[in-house]
Amino acid sequence: MKKTKLEPNCASKGNRFNLKTNVFLYGLFFLNILAASVDAAPVGSLDARMASCDPKIVHEAVKEVLQDPNTLKEPLTLFRAASSARIAGDKEEAAFLYLAGRLRVSRQVLFERGDRPQLLSIMIMTTGPLILPALQADSALAQRTVKRVMDWDAATPDPFRDREAAKTTEIQQKFSELNKSLKELPEKIQNDPSIVKKAQDAENQAAFQLKVIHAKLCGPGTLDAVDIELISKRIKREAENLVKTNPFVLEQAGGSISFVGVNALKEDATTTLPRRLTVYVYAKSEKTFFAEVDAVTTVTPDRKLGSLKLSLACITTLGFGERDPSKEVCLDD
Repeated sequence: MKKTKLEPNCASKGNRFNLKTNVFLYGLFFLNILAASVDAAPVGSLDARMASCDPKIVHEAVKEVLQDPNTLKEPLTLFRAASSARIAGDKEEAAFLYLAGRLRVSRQVLFERGDRPQLLSIMIMTTGPLILPALQADSALAQRTVKRVMDWDAATPDPFRDREAAKTTEIQQKFSELNKSLKELPEKIQNDPSIVKKAQDAENQAAFQLKVIHAKLCGPGTLDAVDIELISKRIKREAENLVKTNPFVLEQAGGSISFVGVNALKEDATTTLPRRLTVYVYAKSEKTFFAEVDAVTTVTPDRKLGSLKLSLACITTLGFGERDPSKEVCLDD
């Protein structure tokens, strides 16, 4: 069996309380506490929240990055947070995160080489033009931000600055140079009007780029990154449920299925939601095959999921190593 095509388918008196009433009220009390704690928990992964179009969600995600002990070990994460803050419209927070990231990664590369120097250069080249102009065009902003970075850096552990190997004269000298370069930034801006003029022009260009990015990610008919993640999980669940209960799949499995799981998927170019899911089927008879499921979605102008329809396209025994990537498995193989 290679594949089979299918059509889409789509109390008491006085002051005494009744015991049952008390139990019920206490139950409601604890349920309210539980509900409050659930509501307070972030919805969506950190990556999805960082890419959200809701500035409040981004702000909380950025705070989470800054407070995460793992960020101290991998300070490149601060550049991602800086980009998210800038796209969300927070220039000052973006500048702080960018300078903090540049300082910490510059120390890191003194001890951990590998691809770190190249990654630092890439971050500076790609993130810097969107963030630095706002800082360089405003000396007061630069002074506030640099002071905040220096205060944060002094108060926050740094596994690279604080290690024993960093106590050598050579490394201490390099640390001093990094700190000096950061401290001198506001003064350079204040004393050189040409920097401010160039920065103002660059800020206008950055603002235009950010407007384009925002329209692409957050315009009418698009889904928020958090919603994309949640809907994608829903589509996977529903695809697995469809396969587990589909009469034709059950027939091919010999009447009983032990396990199904999404093995791979293709994303829609516009919504980035799954449009074709390959579901692995393991029958109780130990027979295995794949069910190809199509997902058709629509998005409303106000950025909500409009409709979702899943259908079984075909089943096939062809594994990925046996498929011709230039062909549609449900039509050509």
